[in-house]
Amino acid sequence: MRFSVRSAAAVFAVLVAGSPHAGAQTFPSLDVHFVVGFAAGSGPDTIARFVAEKMRGKLNRTIIVENKVGAIGNIATEYVARAKPDGHTLYITGGNALAASGHLFKNPPVDVSKAVELVATLSRQPVMLVVGPNSPAKTLPELTALIKAKGDKAAYGTAFPSARVAGAMYKKLANINATEVQYRTSKDWVNDLTSGAVDFAFIDATSGVGLATEGRLRVIALTRSHFPAPIFWADIALAAALSAIAGIWI
Repeated sequence: MRFSVRSAAAVFAVLVAGSPHAGAQTFPSLDVHFVVGFAAGSGPDTIARFVAEKMRGKLNRTIIVENKVGAIGNIATEYVARAKPDGHTLYITGGNALAASGHLFKNPPVDVSKAVELVATLSRQPVMLVVGPNSPAKTLPELTALIKAKGDKAAYGTAFPSARVAGAMYKKLANINATEVQYRTSKDWVNDLTSGAVDFAFIDATSGVGLATEGRLRVIALTRSHFPAPIFWADIALAAALSAIAGIWI
């Protein structure tokens, strides 16, 4: 698994009073905590654990990965914002999740523009539009036709802010009527996708590639066309329409 800071988009945030002024010559003087606002096994969690493993050897310190799930990342954001500002609590999250907080909640628990500071970017990935392995739809036009035929009986799954944005944009651009079903994590809707309880879903690429390789879902479209992964999907037409709006920042 490779991550590029230059091509990046993962937000690696730390408390404002932390990193640059936290005693650079002695840092880290304590164990480091990685806080992830998504569930264990999710894309951001996978990235966090990968980076933590690499950093343990470099820093010669224990790095603890903590999952603080809920409220579209707000629980984790508030936890980090209230942590001691010594640079030892690092927040790995999605930029879109942070941005969405101020718009999806009337009274966000913290002002992210003041509570956290960007330290580094880790990974830039697309959102994937996927269907179940037994779905008759193999391309985006076929899926669109299928959803239009089902009318208001169609449903789709989301589990993070970028997925919600991508879903809303797809519905508007394709002029379809489908009910959004929100799940705690992306993997929570996999069985519903397989059974047909939801017709399609949106997932981050880190999780999506693995599930597609296992044959548990089929990738129909991406929100970016230049994703360096095996091209086992047939149609990336969604990329041009959504990449500037709903590309996921992990």
